[in-house]
Amino acid sequence: MTATDLKELVADPELTPVEKLCHMDRPDGFPAQVRQEVSGWVNYNGEKQRSMAYPLLNEKGVSAAKWFNAAGYRFPEHKHRQVEWLVVISGRMNLQLLQGGVWRDRQLGPGDGVQITANTWHKAEFPESCYFMAITIPGTDEWPAVHA
Repeated sequence: MTATDLKELVADPELTPVEKLCHMDRPDGFPAQVRQEVSGWVNYNGEKQRSMAYPLLNEKGVSAAKWFNAAGYRFPEHKHRQVEWLVVISGRMNLQLLQGGVWRDRQLGPGDGVQITANTWHKAEFPESCYFMAITIPGTDEWPAVHA
């Protein structure tokens, strides 16, 4: 990324600071002002900061985090010991749940939510950049703190 590209990216009013950071190869190369605005966001298993979480609550009874996944990101298949709720804030998520040995598709957009039962394998693709909330009950030590 050239200095001109970086300047244009930072000045783009359509992108949030987290979205701007996801366009960078190295977050430490990002201007200090923007790094401060994304303070607290944790990179999660993604190349070029394409998947990030902001922990909101992590207690024995409940965990909650706000997530951002950049357009094109594929969240790998995984499962949790807890019940998980996902609610899309903006953007789109193509969620797949393994039910009865078959992957079932759920298309989620702003305001859509889904409950994922404990120990259900699931994965997601993001056709456009997406902010969403993830909540588990009971709380979990699996995410997002362990990825800090």
